[in-house]
Amino acid sequence: MKYDGNHVDVPDEPIEGAWVVDYTDLDSSGERAGDGTDLINAHEAYFVLDYDTSYGAMGGNPRAFTTNDDAVGYVNSDDDLTVRKL
Repeated sequence: MKYDGNHVDVPDEPIEGAWVVDYTDLDSSGERAGDGTDLINAHEAYFVLDYDTSYGAMGGNPRAFTTNDDAVGYVNSDDDLTVRKL
């Protein structure tokens, strides 16, 4: 079915979870050291939006971290980033 701007398909069952790739383990160049299978619960993750190093075709994808300390540590490792509470 082509999207007509009005019709939205929704699942019959509730969504049970959302998972994101964990960027907690970074190598010395700031790249994720995992193999892309290190998933964490998105509802419990801490996100950093870094427009300069964001990945993905659309850009602006936030990096997810297991703890607040890991997210703040990533931000503090780059002089162009600042911490903002939402």
